[in-house]
Amino acid sequence: MTLQAILVVMLYSVQPYLWLLVLLLLALGLTWGLGWSRRWTRNGAVGRLLLLLALAIGLVAALLAPALTGSRLAYVATAADWVALIGVGIGAALYGYLLLFPLLRQR
Repeated sequence: MTLQAILVVMLYSVQPYLWLLVLLLLALGLTWGLGWSRRWTRNGAVGRLLLLLALAIGLVAALLAPALTGSRLAYVATAADWVALIGVGIGAALYGYLLLFPLLRQR
């Protein structure tokens, strides 16, 4: 399979979710725009809260991912399935961290 064929398949796979990706990028840009005027100071309690919230978002996303695709967590059996599920959790946790960081930093 050529690289062009792989990219075509990926584009057709992502196409139904492009509206969601645009919405998520808009939310990220909006929170960073709102948090831009705040001055960042180091605070351990806020950093721990932010980390815990991001981890919770990642865990919930990883547990809900099979249900959102019409599958079940019991069907996650192979190593590739587990790697994909862990990737979903890590990606959602990173997005949650990036989304909440500007809003939770101190003035």
